[in-house]
Amino acid sequence: MRVCGNAGDYDPGLLNIILTGQIERMAQGRPGMAVVIALVCLALTRSVSSAETGALDLSGATARPKVIRVAIDDDYPPFIMREDNGQLAGYLVDAWKLWARVTGVKVELLASDWQAAQVAMRSGKADVIDTIFRTPARLRTLDFTPAYASIPANIYTDKNLTGIADVASLRGFQVAVKAGDACEDSLRADGITDLVAYADYADIVNAAANGRVHVFCMDGPPATYLIVRANAERRIRQAFTLYTGDFHRAVHTGDHATAALVMQGFSAIPSWEWARLQDKWMGRSLESAGQRKLRYGLVISVAVILLLVAVVLTLRGLIKVRTADLVATRDKLQATLDALPDLMFELDLEGRFHDTHTARTELLVAAPENLIGKTLEELFSADVVKIGLDALREANQTGTSSGAYKIDLPDGTRWFEFTVARKPFIPGQQARFIVLSRDVTARKVAEERVNYLANFDTLTGLPNRAQLGEHLAYAISLAKRERHHIAVLFLDLDHFKDINDSLGHALGDRFIIEIAKRLRGALRDEDTLARLGGDEFIVMLPDVDGAGALQVANKLIDVVAQPARIDLHALTVTTSIGVSVFPEDGHDLDTLLKKADSAMYRAKRDGRNGAAFFTDAMQHDADRHLQILSSMRRAIEQGEFSVHYQPQISTQQRALVGAEALLRWTCPVLGVVPPDEFIPIAESSGLILQIGDWVLRQVVSQQRAWIDAGHRVVPVAVNLSAVQFRQPLLSEHVAAVLRDQRLNPNLIELELTETVMMQDPSRAVALMNEIHGLGIGLSIDDFGTGFSSLSQLKKLRVNKLKIDKSFVQDIAVDHDDRSIVIAIIGMAKSMEMRTIAEGVESEDQLAFLREYGCDAFQGYLQSPAISADDFARLYLRPARSV
Repeated sequence: MRVCGNAGDYDPGLLNIILTGQIERMAQGRPGMAVVIALVCLALTRSVSSAETGALDLSGATARPKVIRVAIDDDYPPFIMREDNGQLAGYLVDAWKLWARVTGVKVELLASDWQAAQVAMRSGKADVIDTIFRTPARLRTLDFTPAYASIPANIYTDKNLTGIADVASLRGFQVAVKAGDACEDSLRADGITDLVAYADYADIVNAAANGRVHVFCMDGPPATYLIVRANAERRIRQAFTLYTGDFHRAVHTGDHATAALVMQGFSAIPSWEWARLQDKWMGRSLESAGQRKLRYGLVISVAVILLLVAVVLTLRGLIKVRTADLVATRDKLQATLDALPDLMFELDLEGRFHDTHTARTELLVAAPENLIGKTLEELFSADVVKIGLDALREANQTGTSSGAYKIDLPDGTRWFEFTVARKPFIPGQQARFIVLSRDVTARKVAEERVNYLANFDTLTGLPNRAQLGEHLAYAISLAKRERHHIAVLFLDLDHFKDINDSLGHALGDRFIIEIAKRLRGALRDEDTLARLGGDEFIVMLPDVDGAGALQVANKLIDVVAQPARIDLHALTVTTSIGVSVFPEDGHDLDTLLKKADSAMYRAKRDGRNGAAFFTDAMQHDADRHLQILSSMRRAIEQGEFSVHYQPQISTQQRALVGAEALLRWTCPVLGVVPPDEFIPIAESSGLILQIGDWVLRQVVSQQRAWIDAGHRVVPVAVNLSAVQFRQPLLSEHVAAVLRDQRLNPNLIELELTETVMMQDPSRAVALMNEIHGLGIGLSIDDFGTGFSSLSQLKKLRVNKLKIDKSFVQDIAVDHDDRSIVIAIIGMAKSMEMRTIAEGVESEDQLAFLREYGCDAFQGYLQSPAISADDFARLYLRPARSV
């Protein structure tokens, strides 16, 4: 019978735990046998441990790489997972850190979804892949190290679903699997093909917890972890184990050097380190009731024996009373010492330990009994030794001293503060000192965390505005002395808000982290990259003038524009960059940032995905921008806005068929502000939501007023901004406004620009279907400028296409514009939509539109936008009496 087993058969990190389990099983009810087994196994484990205590010796091997890249799934708790801040954690993360420490080779964990991990391995971007099952297909391209863990792959079902007990019973059910997981291959090999792949395990468990998935296949450890975390134990049950697979680490076929390095590195990790990882991530077994009774019995027995000895001793001699006093004094002193949270040592002037006392032995560099007789030089690094000996010498001269030091312990770095006091002199004895050392790690970590938060961005780890200010101040001092330039680049991602709105802020944060890595990789070591927040970055380039800044800006534009793969999404954005230069544009951070910000907005107005330098004209534009924004915030309350109406006329009868509501603003300070100037500012600031709602209510109220006055009204079109379009419950809000004024929905028409529709076609289709269902007319404004496809257009419940004025203005002379207009009219007719041309200013234009069947027009040929009173007076007629 194998009791302890062959030590070489086990992973060193699990050997002690396996031995403990063997002893417990064989020694039940046989204490004597337990002692024998324990002694034999202890000897074996010591022999194994002795081989593990030294650093890994690869002097005879080929040259080691400086870094090894390990592809791994980042969604396999508790082996590996991502915390809420995106950092990797888990058993294997710590194991690879230990491997790097014993080998001296840096480890780069390429942690992503399992499919991406396999792709990284196949493409040569990774040297090793971890947590992989050995399959015939994988053996063709990979060499596998010995297995280090056995993992059951289980079938889980809804708790109410019965009758699934083996593979055959899965037929007819859709089974959820993780993309690229071995479950998928196994099920397909068994003839189960109705599979649905998810990006990660958490999505599968959440879907099962919410009733969207009824059967899924998943490895046991992450399944248990995620089901408990999702509070889904009552909803999900384990049906049966599909198979049990062994976890391996694999390298490229024929890469024997890397395979040997991997195996030697893990073999060199001490067994106590493996046991610590096991306790940390997998937990430890609870002590049995029998073991507790035995331990308590032994303690009580020892206590009784000691008490009997004490009684016997106290009865001896004539010093009974004095002995009792000494015992009481000793106990009081011991209680006092035990209450101290500090480490207490007694040392001589040479730094040799003579005594120690502490209740926290985990804070010691060695066991208390192993400290006695050792010197500081034998136990600590040179810098700690110097601190300690200097403090002892000072205390020898003055009576006391103090200091601080840090040391590396198995659970990490610890910081300590200490005081030294010289003991009273005893003739014939060398000077002795009492050292009290207090663990201040928590306070030190908190201080460092506060300092980090004050100077660095928590999402990307880049310097924040405060740290950027320090870097720039130092760079300016050098630039003044050397008469150099400094370029400041203000980067803002274009349309990044669409990613957050459509895919969520968590994915948006991961995208920001990816962009930060790209930008940092494209810059020099002496350059500073900072994040101000959101999607705004600042780059400070020492000793770079305007020409150099433009080169860097173009490089960063190209870097940002590369597609990024986040989970299952391929994301692409562009960036707009503003540039200011020291000393021409300013001498401090605030001035340079302000001017770079103004230049960035100019780059956005020029079409985005480009760079612009600061000019005095931009400063004027920025001041004008702020003035308009400030005035617009109170414009509604002050009654400065008004709605004008431009008539829409049929091309054949020249009769009124509708009107478009257009917003006008007359500011007491700024005068008449054009819509194309204040509308973009309102959209970027978010004020467009309040203004757009006011316009809608004003138009609906005016329609009701005209009806009550006895006029025959026509439908009025209201423009819908991109910001309004993204608001939830938009159709419900429009319906509520119509109900408040008791207005028929067919008297209001909503206009959505083609560009806004193209930003999110699926959202446009859903919203337009909702609005069409209310009986409200829909039109696409500026048609022909947004490059929408017929396949998208035919899905929209649209009544009218508005031909953009840029195509109308030259139709009398420009062949291309004529062809485009004719094509739009023909397409609209084939799809049973009406057409209306914007910006018609001449009879020649109208004649062309009439000839080719355009239904209606608007523009200065008929009338500009006019006030509500003028519109009623000139165009509205009394309603027919009933």
